[in-house]
Amino acid sequence: MEALVVAPDGSWLAAGGYGGEVRIWDLATGTVRHTITTQTSEVSVLVVAPDGSWLAYADWYGEVRIWDPVTGTVRRTFTGHTGTVEALVVAPDGSWLAAAAGGYSGEVWIWDVATGITRHILTGHTSGVKALAVAPDGSWLASADWYGDVRIWDPVTGTVRHTFTDHTGTVRALAVAPDGSWLASAGWDGEVRIWDLVAGIVRHTLIGHTNTVTALTVASDGSWLATAGYDGEIRVWEPTTGAPLTSLRVADRLSHLVLAATTIAAAGERGSYFLTLCPGNP
Repeated sequence: MEALVVAPDGSWLAAGGYGGEVRIWDLATGTVRHTITTQTSEVSVLVVAPDGSWLAYADWYGEVRIWDPVTGTVRRTFTGHTGTVEALVVAPDGSWLAAAAGGYSGEVWIWDVATGITRHILTGHTSGVKALAVAPDGSWLASADWYGDVRIWDPVTGTVRHTFTDHTGTVRALAVAPDGSWLASAGWDGEVRIWDLVAGIVRHTLIGHTNTVTALTVASDGSWLATAGYDGEIRVWEPTTGAPLTSLRVADRLSHLVLAATTIAAAGERGSYFLTLCPGNP
């Protein structure tokens, strides 16, 4: 399994990967609602529109397609990248979609969803971009690369606001506070960093994982940050203090995390895992 995403209302979960299929699961019943057969053999990443009206997937050949999750039909196809698309994010209002490839170009493309027009091609990374994140109000876009650099962009002008270089290896995951006040980054060095986006400094460095951290997700109220990685651990942290709250270990290399209400869904090489948190007490 390479990609995992949950509908904004928490009613369904989509998963895709090797074999070129995207399956949409009903989270209430655990049954498959739809199976979308893609036109290529591998799905690298999935995102969903803020209103749940469309689902976008990217493949190993650099193409991005927007699907109707109800009918399973293609609405639009975006091209431009020449290598595997490693990351996708959508603007909070659903107006634009950003994609980054893991090749050596280091480019981030921003497309207009309604028209299909390319708004910007962001350049500046000197290696492949592995992760993207967007501010809750759409005012900035974050990108992270193989060399550990994290850049903050203005998606309207296409200019760089900040560049963070503290990581010592590839940054695999980014996550944003619900109020946009901080950004979390994690990757090959096994460390999770929480950045202050106003001051441009590190608030906390979270230590605990013993291998690459591959995925991050944040509580809807910002009260906790969950991390997962190749060590098979899901860890939950208090982002204001950086204190650990709880953890769960599974016998798998975890690659993705998503949040549906109070349930954290994790995807690994062997399957999917679910951790339900008690309200007010992770």
